[in-house]
Amino acid sequence: MLNLRRVVAFAKKHIVKTAFAIAFVAGLLKAGEEDRIGKSEVTQIFRQILPDLIPAISLKPVVSNKRAWPDDSMMDPKPEPATPVQVDSEAIAYLLSQCEALGLSTKLEQLYSKLESEASSADGATLDSIILPFLQKFLDTQQPPIHNPRVRSFVHNLILAYVKGYVQMEPTQPTDWRRAAKGCGCADCRQLDNFLVDPVRETGEFSMAEKRRNHLNSKLMSGRHGYGFAYYVNRESEFDISTARVGSPHTLVVRKTDRTWRRVHDEWQVRADKAKERLKTLDGIKVKEVLAEMGKEAYEDLMQLRLVKLAPAVNGAGNRR
Repeated sequence: MLNLRRVVAFAKKHIVKTAFAIAFVAGLLKAGEEDRIGKSEVTQIFRQILPDLIPAISLKPVVSNKRAWPDDSMMDPKPEPATPVQVDSEAIAYLLSQCEALGLSTKLEQLYSKLESEASSADGATLDSIILPFLQKFLDTQQPPIHNPRVRSFVHNLILAYVKGYVQMEPTQPTDWRRAAKGCGCADCRQLDNFLVDPVRETGEFSMAEKRRNHLNSKLMSGRHGYGFAYYVNRESEFDISTARVGSPHTLVVRKTDRTWRRVHDEWQVRADKAKERLKTLDGIKVKEVLAEMGKEAYEDLMQLRLVKLAPAVNGAGNRR
């Protein structure tokens, strides 16, 4: 027979380790279903743990730093490479189904709300690796016809969080030559920034000594660039930079491009294409049934990612390089 007090105390001690805590509770519940442990005891444990488990749930991967002992046990252990530990999406779906089966409507609503909150603030990788697989498992537990309005809104909210958080809004293409200022505030950088923020000038020339030219070049090659929804560390300059070695001093020639935007947009397109394919893996019939109240157009806007696509540009800067 289980010592209920000790099991509950153990679970609560590790409650902040979401992946472990959920796996532990799910394992207990499955053992009860298979009569390996008394079902009534397991249910009592589940009811006592839930109030602490629900607010502690976090979908953010936790980095586990294990230490491996070398052959000589007298030496200090060496750290193994850190590995992120993620929550098991199937275990989460199972906990929800058990709450429903046990009639724990209040706790079920709290779980819905907690998961919606976590999804709305999760990063793209978490949404892609946990939320979408969870939705598939969750829909598998739902028997059609699905009339429960809370289930409908829950599924809709998670898909919406996935589309907005993983795919994100399509980056806006520049329509003029205005770029972000990048200087440090010195007199030379002020000249550079005046050129960068100018919406008309495509090319700038800066005649000055080599050390000063190098300073401007370093500013142009560093920093972050924002396009509509995110910032990207500069991996290649969005400027064509050369030196005209005619006369003295030589001249730093800077030409603006939309190269960074093109790269950012290509990355967005990869995510969008992947998301479309992954959304197709959800049970199409159940998803359509759950989201039926949205109407066909709203459903297509969500599932075809039209919510995060920009309207086709007219007379944009698509021919700029």
